[in-house]
Amino acid sequence: MKHVKGPMSFIVFLLSLWFLATLNFSCNSSRTVDPTDLRPFHRVTGVVVTNCDSVRDTLNKMPVGTIALAQLTRNDTILPNALVEIDTFALTDADSMYVLADTNCNVFTVGSYDLKLTEGNKLDTEVSITFADDFSVDITQPANRIANGNQDVSLSWTGSAQSDGYIIAAVLRDSLGTGFGYSDYVTSQATFATFPTEAFYQGGFADPDTGWYYLYVYSYTGTPDSSLAEEYLPMSLPSQLPGPSFEARDFEARFGTIRIARRDSVHLVLLALGE
Repeated sequence: MKHVKGPMSFIVFLLSLWFLATLNFSCNSSRTVDPTDLRPFHRVTGVVVTNCDSVRDTLNKMPVGTIALAQLTRNDTILPNALVEIDTFALTDADSMYVLADTNCNVFTVGSYDLKLTEGNKLDTEVSITFADDFSVDITQPANRIANGNQDVSLSWTGSAQSDGYIIAAVLRDSLGTGFGYSDYVTSQATFATFPTEAFYQGGFADPDTGWYYLYVYSYTGTPDSSLAEEYLPMSLPSQLPGPSFEARDFEARFGTIRIARRDSVHLVLLALGE
Protein backbone atom coordinates (compact mmCIF):
# COMPACT_ATOMS: atom_id res chain seq x y z
CA MET A 1 0.00 0.00 0.00
CA LYS A 2 1.40 3.37 -1.01
CA HIS A 3 2.03 6.01 1.62
CA VAL A 4 0.65 9.39 0.51
CA LYS A 5 1.68 12.62 2.32
CA GLY A 6 -1.43 14.64 3.09
CA PRO A 7 -1.61 18.42 3.80
CA MET A 8 -1.13 17.97 7.57
CA SER A 9 2.05 15.94 7.06
CA PHE A 10 3.42 18.62 4.77
CA ILE A 11 2.73 21.37 7.32
CA VAL A 12 4.47 19.39 10.05
CA PHE A 13 7.44 18.92 7.71
CA LEU A 14 7.68 22.71 7.06
CA LEU A 15 7.47 23.50 10.77
CA SER A 16 10.30 21.07 11.45
CA LEU A 17 12.50 22.81 8.88
CA TRP A 18 11.70 26.21 10.39
CA PHE A 19 12.59 24.98 13.89
CA LEU A 20 15.94 23.58 12.73
CA ALA A 21 16.79 26.76 10.83
CA THR A 22 15.94 28.92 13.86
CA LEU A 23 18.03 26.71 16.14
CA ASN A 24 20.99 26.90 13.78
CA PHE A 25 20.73 30.71 13.51
CA SER A 26 20.62 31.07 17.29
CA CYS A 27 23.71 28.93 17.71
CA ASN A 28 25.69 30.92 15.13
CA SER A 29 24.49 34.45 15.95
CA SER A 30 27.22 36.73 17.29
CA ARG A 31 24.79 38.42 19.67
CA THR A 32 21.88 36.71 21.44
CA VAL A 33 19.41 39.15 22.96
CA ASP A 34 17.59 38.04 26.08
CA PRO A 35 14.22 39.88 26.15
CA THR A 36 14.21 39.68 29.97
CA ASP A 37 17.56 41.51 30.18
CA LEU A 38 16.56 45.14 30.85
CA ARG A 39 20.08 46.56 31.13
CA PRO A 40 20.46 49.85 29.17
CA PHE A 41 22.39 49.66 25.92
CA HIS A 42 25.06 52.34 25.43
CA ARG A 43 26.79 53.30 22.19
CA VAL A 44 29.63 55.72 21.58
CA THR A 45 30.59 57.00 18.14
CA GLY A 46 33.48 59.32 17.57
CA VAL A 47 36.73 60.36 15.96
CA VAL A 48 39.94 62.17 16.77
CA VAL A 49 41.32 64.16 13.81
CA THR A 50 44.93 65.28 14.03
CA ASN A 51 45.83 67.74 11.29
CA CYS A 52 49.57 68.28 11.00
CA ASP A 53 49.31 70.18 7.73
CA SER A 54 51.04 73.31 8.99
CA VAL A 55 50.59 75.26 5.72
CA ARG A 56 47.33 77.21 5.73
CA ASP A 57 45.57 78.32 2.58
CA THR A 58 44.64 82.02 2.46
CA LEU A 59 41.14 81.29 1.12
CA ASN A 60 40.12 78.14 3.00
CA LYS A 61 41.75 77.66 6.37
CA MET A 62 41.33 74.09 7.55
CA PRO A 63 41.80 73.76 11.30
CA VAL A 64 45.32 72.77 12.27
CA GLY A 65 45.76 70.80 15.46
CA THR A 66 43.66 68.16 17.25
CA ILE A 67 39.88 67.81 17.42
CA ALA A 68 38.19 64.98 19.32
CA LEU A 69 34.44 64.41 18.89
CA ALA A 70 32.23 61.84 20.58
CA GLN A 71 28.51 61.19 20.83
CA LEU A 72 27.15 58.93 23.58
CA THR A 73 23.69 57.38 23.57
CA ARG A 74 21.66 55.17 25.89
CA ASN A 75 18.95 53.14 24.17
CA ASP A 76 19.42 55.44 21.13
CA THR A 77 18.84 58.62 23.16
CA ILE A 78 21.67 61.16 23.11
CA LEU A 79 23.21 61.59 26.55
CA PRO A 80 24.41 64.95 27.83
CA ASN A 81 26.09 65.36 31.21
CA ALA A 82 28.10 62.14 31.03
CA LEU A 83 31.88 61.93 31.42
CA VAL A 84 33.97 61.18 28.32
CA GLU A 85 37.75 61.08 28.68
CA ILE A 86 40.77 59.98 26.66
CA ASP A 87 43.19 59.05 29.40
CA THR A 88 43.41 62.28 31.46
CA PHE A 89 41.94 64.52 28.76
CA ALA A 90 38.26 65.27 29.45
CA LEU A 91 36.00 66.10 26.51
CA THR A 92 33.64 69.03 27.09
CA ASP A 93 29.89 68.51 26.79
CA ALA A 94 28.81 70.91 24.02
CA ASP A 95 25.39 70.75 22.36
CA SER A 96 24.90 66.96 22.57
CA MET A 97 28.50 66.39 21.52
CA TYR A 98 31.63 65.83 23.58
CA VAL A 99 34.52 67.90 22.23
CA LEU A 100 38.22 68.48 22.82
CA ALA A 101 40.01 71.01 20.61
CA ASP A 102 43.67 72.03 20.69
CA THR A 103 45.91 73.84 18.21
CA ASN A 104 48.70 71.35 19.02
CA CYS A 105 48.85 68.40 16.62
CA ASN A 106 50.84 66.33 19.12
CA VAL A 107 48.31 66.13 21.94
CA PHE A 108 48.17 62.37 21.40
CA THR A 109 51.40 60.69 20.37
CA VAL A 110 51.66 57.19 18.94
CA GLY A 111 50.38 54.44 21.21
CA SER A 112 47.33 53.17 23.10
CA TYR A 113 44.99 55.29 25.20
CA ASP A 114 41.91 54.55 27.30
CA LEU A 115 38.60 55.96 26.16
CA LYS A 116 36.68 56.25 29.44
CA LEU A 117 32.89 56.58 29.56
CA THR A 118 30.89 57.20 32.71
CA GLU A 119 27.19 57.88 33.23
CA GLY A 120 26.28 57.78 36.92
CA ASN A 121 25.72 54.20 38.02
CA LYS A 122 24.50 53.12 34.56
CA LEU A 123 27.83 53.09 32.71
CA ASP A 124 31.45 52.87 33.77
CA THR A 125 33.66 51.37 31.08
CA GLU A 126 36.94 51.80 29.22
CA VAL A 127 37.87 50.99 25.63
CA SER A 128 41.42 50.99 24.29
CA ILE A 129 42.04 53.20 21.24
CA THR A 130 45.25 53.55 19.24
CA PHE A 131 46.87 56.64 17.77
CA ALA A 132 49.12 56.30 14.74
CA ASP A 133 52.51 57.96 14.45
CA ASP A 134 53.31 61.14 12.56
CA PHE A 135 54.37 60.67 8.93
CA SER A 136 55.03 62.68 5.78
CA VAL A 137 54.76 62.63 2.00
CA ASP A 138 58.27 62.14 0.62
CA ILE A 139 57.86 61.78 -3.17
CA THR A 140 55.35 63.40 -5.52
CA GLN A 141 55.14 62.73 -9.24
CA PRO A 142 55.38 64.69 -11.48
CA ALA A 143 58.35 66.12 -9.61
CA ASN A 144 57.79 69.62 -11.07
CA ARG A 145 54.18 69.55 -9.72
CA ILE A 146 52.73 70.19 -13.20
CA ALA A 147 50.50 67.49 -14.69
CA ASN A 148 49.08 67.60 -18.17
CA GLY A 149 45.64 66.12 -18.73
CA ASN A 150 45.76 62.38 -18.19
CA GLN A 151 49.33 62.32 -16.86
CA ASP A 152 49.75 60.09 -13.79
CA VAL A 153 49.88 61.82 -10.44
CA SER A 154 51.27 59.73 -7.58
CA LEU A 155 52.41 60.02 -3.99
CA SER A 156 54.59 57.99 -1.69
CA TRP A 157 54.94 58.54 2.02
CA THR A 158 56.77 57.35 5.09
CA GLY A 159 54.95 54.71 7.09
CA SER A 160 52.73 55.73 10.00
CA ALA A 161 53.42 53.26 12.81
CA GLN A 162 50.33 51.69 14.41
CA SER A 163 48.02 52.77 11.57
CA ASP A 164 45.37 50.40 10.24
CA GLY A 165 45.53 51.90 6.75
CA TYR A 166 45.71 55.00 4.60
CA ILE A 167 43.47 57.28 2.55
CA ILE A 168 44.50 59.53 -0.34
CA ALA A 169 42.60 62.67 -1.26
CA ALA A 170 42.75 65.30 -4.00
CA VAL A 171 40.89 68.61 -3.66
CA LEU A 172 40.87 71.73 -5.80
CA ARG A 173 42.34 74.53 -3.75
CA ASP A 174 39.11 76.57 -3.72
CA SER A 175 37.00 73.51 -2.78
CA LEU A 176 38.58 72.61 0.56
CA GLY A 177 36.04 71.42 3.08
CA THR A 178 33.11 71.53 0.64
CA GLY A 179 32.90 67.77 0.08
CA PHE A 180 33.77 68.32 -3.59
CA GLY A 181 36.87 66.28 -4.41
CA TYR A 182 38.23 62.76 -4.45
CA SER A 183 39.25 60.31 -1.74
CA ASP A 184 39.84 56.57 -1.58
CA TYR A 185 41.24 53.90 0.70
CA VAL A 186 44.69 52.59 -0.19
CA THR A 187 44.82 48.83 -0.57
CA SER A 188 46.63 46.89 2.17
CA GLN A 189 49.38 48.78 3.99
CA ALA A 190 50.99 50.20 0.86
CA THR A 191 52.74 53.57 1.22
CA PHE A 192 52.42 54.48 -2.47
CA ALA A 193 49.39 55.33 -4.57
CA THR A 194 48.52 56.74 -7.99
CA PHE A 195 45.44 58.89 -8.35
CA PRO A 196 43.01 57.56 -10.96
CA THR A 197 41.91 59.80 -13.81
CA GLU A 198 38.52 60.47 -12.23
CA ALA A 199 40.19 62.24 -9.32
CA PHE A 200 40.68 65.23 -11.63
CA TYR A 201 37.44 64.94 -13.62
CA GLN A 202 35.26 65.89 -10.70
CA GLY A 203 32.63 67.76 -12.68
CA GLY A 204 31.79 64.82 -14.95
CA PHE A 205 33.00 66.70 -18.03
CA ALA A 206 35.11 65.52 -20.95
CA ASP A 207 38.07 67.65 -19.85
CA PRO A 208 39.66 67.59 -16.40
CA ASP A 209 39.11 70.36 -13.87
CA THR A 210 42.30 72.35 -14.20
CA GLY A 211 43.96 74.34 -11.46
CA TRP A 212 45.91 73.72 -8.27
CA TYR A 213 45.02 70.55 -6.40
CA TYR A 214 46.01 69.85 -2.84
CA LEU A 215 47.06 66.22 -2.35
CA TYR A 216 46.63 64.56 1.02
CA VAL A 217 47.38 61.31 2.79
CA TYR A 218 45.50 60.35 5.97
CA SER A 219 46.42 57.45 8.23
CA TYR A 220 43.66 55.96 10.36
CA THR A 221 43.08 53.55 13.22
CA GLY A 222 39.91 51.80 14.33
CA THR A 223 36.59 52.83 12.79
CA PRO A 224 36.39 56.64 12.85
CA ASP A 225 32.88 58.00 12.41
CA SER A 226 32.78 59.47 8.91
CA SER A 227 29.90 61.90 9.51
CA LEU A 228 31.51 63.45 12.60
CA ALA A 229 34.89 63.70 10.85
CA GLU A 230 33.59 65.30 7.65
CA GLU A 231 33.71 68.94 8.77
CA TYR A 232 37.34 68.62 9.88
CA LEU A 233 38.82 66.93 6.82
CA PRO A 234 39.99 68.58 3.57
CA MET A 235 37.97 65.86 1.81
CA SER A 236 35.54 63.51 3.54
CA LEU A 237 36.21 59.80 3.98
CA PRO A 238 35.34 57.60 0.98
CA SER A 239 32.86 55.62 3.08
CA GLN A 240 32.15 54.53 6.62
CA LEU A 241 34.42 51.67 7.64
CA PRO A 242 32.29 48.65 8.57
CA GLY A 243 31.55 47.29 12.00
CA PRO A 244 32.02 48.59 15.52
CA SER A 245 35.53 48.73 16.94
CA PHE A 246 34.24 47.17 20.17
CA GLU A 247 31.04 45.24 20.89
CA ALA A 248 29.54 43.72 24.06
CA ARG A 249 26.08 42.75 25.29
CA ASP A 250 25.21 46.21 26.62
CA PHE A 251 27.82 48.45 24.96
CA GLU A 252 29.15 49.24 21.48
CA ALA A 253 31.86 51.59 20.23
CA ARG A 254 32.53 52.91 16.75
CA PHE A 255 35.54 55.09 17.34
CA GLY A 256 38.82 55.75 15.60
CA THR A 257 41.50 58.28 14.77
CA ILE A 258 42.69 60.08 11.64
CA ARG A 259 46.07 61.76 11.19
CA ILE A 260 46.61 64.10 8.22
CA ALA A 261 50.15 64.48 6.90
CA ARG A 262 51.36 67.81 5.57
CA ARG A 263 49.91 68.19 2.10
CA ASP A 264 51.58 68.43 -1.29
CA SER A 265 50.12 69.90 -4.47
CA VAL A 266 49.98 69.60 -8.24
CA HIS A 267 48.95 72.05 -10.94
CA LEU A 268 46.73 70.35 -13.51
CA VAL A 269 46.93 71.98 -16.95
CA LEU A 270 45.86 71.25 -20.51
CA LEU A 271 48.74 71.67 -22.95
CA ALA A 272 48.26 71.61 -26.71
CA LEU A 273 50.21 69.01 -28.70
CA GLY A 274 53.79 70.13 -29.23
CA GLU A 275 53.90 72.36 -26.15
